[in-house]
Amino acid sequence: MYQQVGHEDSITGIQSFSENLFSRKKLLREIQDYFLQDANNSSLVLYGMSGVGKTHIARKFCEQSNNFYKNIVWIDAAFGMLQTSMRNQCQILGLEVHDLKGDYLNIKVIVEKVHNYYKNEKTLFIFDNVDDESVKNFSIYISRKTNSFTLITSQWKTWSNNVNKMLVDVFSSKETYLLM
Repeated sequence: MYQQVGHEDSITGIQSFSENLFSRKKLLREIQDYFLQDANNSSLVLYGMSGVGKTHIARKFCEQSNNFYKNIVWIDAAFGMLQTSMRNQCQILGLEVHDLKGDYLNIKVIVEKVHNYYKNEKTLFIFDNVDDESVKNFSIYISRKTNSFTLITSQWKTWSNNVNKMLVDVFSSKETYLLM
């Protein structure tokens, strides 16, 4: 089951990309190895400059891993969209996001509802384009449930020391030449 929140859905819920723009097989293997090595290390941040391909790598990882996860949940976290995307995800799942007065539930309650919905299934949560404002309280969005995995893309490189990070750098001269 693929679900993408915040962007127009494609057939799989993950936007397509040009194969010509993709040559990061080593990085994909490292991401896969990271998630396979230890269930306790279930969160990983792909960080780097704008335009280096973090989102493309996350999409390709989804494509290659769709048999490994029962659910892949794509959350748009760009430009203050994180809370809105989580509310939308909750509504897509048929879960209530308003209290009796019609006000939005606390975001922690909404996030917990989403996590509980997927708690018995192997699920990959992808938070795309987490910005510096979202980073401040981001830990509430990471599921602590068994079989939950989190992949984050961000330009923000100043995460706490207990966050596992992987730099996505610009293409090397050789990679650039091969893509031409």
